[in-house]
Amino acid sequence: SAFDATDGNLVVNGDETDWCSPGLGVVTKTDLPSGQGDDSYAEGAKEHDTNPPVEFGSIPNNKVDLVRTYVASETGASGDLFVYVGWVRADDNGTGTISFELNQSGVLLSNGVNHQRTAGDLLITFDFGGGQFESLEVNTWTGSAWGPEVDLVATGLGEGSVNQVDVADCIAGGTIDDLKFGEFSFNLTDLIGGECRSFASVFAKSRASNPIESKLKELIKPASVDFSTCGQITILKQDENQQALGGATFSVTPNPYTLSGSLSVTDDAAPDDDGAAGTIHLSDVEPGTYTVCETAAPAGYIIDIDCQELTVAVNGAASFGPFINGLGDITWTKVDAQSRDALCCAGFGLEGIAGAAVGTSLSVIDNGTNDGDADPGELLVTGLKLGTYRITEVTPPAGYDLPDPAFIDVVLAGESASASSAFEDAPQVDTSIAKTAVVDPIVAGDDASFDVVVSAGGTGDSE
Repeated sequence: SAFDATDGNLVVNGDETDWCSPGLGVVTKTDLPSGQGDDSYAEGAKEHDTNPPVEFGSIPNNKVDLVRTYVASETGASGDLFVYVGWVRADDNGTGTISFELNQSGVLLSNGVNHQRTAGDLLITFDFGGGQFESLEVNTWTGSAWGPEVDLVATGLGEGSVNQVDVADCIAGGTIDDLKFGEFSFNLTDLIGGECRSFASVFAKSRASNPIESKLKELIKPASVDFSTCGQITILKQDENQQALGGATFSVTPNPYTLSGSLSVTDDAAPDDDGAAGTIHLSDVEPGTYTVCETAAPAGYIIDIDCQELTVAVNGAASFGPFINGLGDITWTKVDAQSRDALCCAGFGLEGIAGAAVGTSLSVIDNGTNDGDADPGELLVTGLKLGTYRITEVTPPAGYDLPDPAFIDVVLAGESASASSAFEDAPQVDTSIAKTAVVDPIVAGDDASFDVVVSAGGTGDSE
C-alpha cells in the first residue's frame, strides 16, 4: 500500500496515499459532545465483556475522551486489502490505549453499541505514552475471549503514528492540535492468512491503561464498513440468442464456502444473492480454483456440457460463462403412399402436448411457413423446447387424401428428433377412361383400333 500512516498527518506528500487523497472513501464517526450527554461504558466494563452496560456523563474531557474517528480501506496492487484508521482525542496528556473492534456480524446487542462477536473478529489496540505512539497490536476473538496479542509493527503487518505538530484536517475541516491525532494502517489480508473473512462494522473505545484487563472508558458507536478479504463468483447463463436465461442449476467444486465436496446452486435460490435471471452471484467465497458445471438446464433447454475452471484470488472475483443453452429441431417427411416419391406442399399443425413443449402451437407448410428445409416433402422446424410434440397433417397435397391416422407424436429430448415414419398420402380415387380411334375417320364396315388411357390419380406406373 502507498498509504503513509507514519507521518502523523492527513495531507498527501509526493506519490503517497493519505487521508486527503481524492477517491479514498473515508467513513467518519463523531462522538457525542463531552459532558453529561456523552456515552461511555459503565464502571467495571472490560474488553472481554460481550455486552457491557453503557451510561452517560462519566467521561471527563481528558486523555481517553475521543472526538471522532476516520476509517477507510483500499485494495493494493497485489490484491491485498489494507485498512486505514485515524482518530482524534480531546487532550494530549498521559498514557492510554484506544482499541478498534472489527466485527463480522451485523447483529447489534442490547447495549446499543456492541455487535455480536464471531470467532475471527479483531481487536486492534493503539498504545500511546506521553502522547507518543508506542505500539500497535491485534487480538483475535476465539469464540469466548480475546486471544493473545500480536505485534503488527514487529511482524510488518502494520504501522502507526501520532501528529507531532498541528495538522490540517481536510475531512472535518480546521486544525488538529499536536499529539491529538493518531493513525494506523494494516494489511488485513496477510493478517488473517488470506482466508475469507468479511467485516461489517468497526467501533472505537478507550481504556485507562495498556493491559487488556484495564477498565473500558470512552466509546464511539460502530461505523458500517465493508472490509472483505473474500472472493466472489459470478455464473452467467444465456440462451442461443445470447439473452439472459434463468432457472439453471450448477455445481461448484470444491464448495467455495467449505473447500470440500461440491456446492449445488440454482439461479435465484440461496446462496445466489443476485436477483437477475441468468446471473448467479456468490459472495464471501474462499480464494481458490473452482470448476463450475451446469447440472440442470432451464425447462425445455439443452444443457451445456462444457465445464469451466477458474481461480478466485484473495479479495478477487471470477466470472464463469456464459453457459449457452440451445433449443431442439424436429424433422419429418411426406411421400406418396404408392410410389414413395416425395410430395410437396402439404400443411401441418405442430403442437406441444407434454413437458416444456406444452403451449407451443405452429402451422407448418412444406416449403413455406415455419419450414426450414427447402427440399419438397422434407420438413424442418427449429427452435423448439424439449418435450413431446404432435405433428398433424391438416392439408394434403392436391389430388391426395389425408393419411389415417393423420398425426405422429415425436419426443424431442436433445438437439434433434425425427418422426418415426413418413406421412404417407394415398392418391385420391378419380378413375377416368379416354378412348381415341387410331384411324380417323372410321369407315363403316372396316376394322378399327383404339387407344384407351385409364387415369387413377397419383404418380408412378399404372397397375
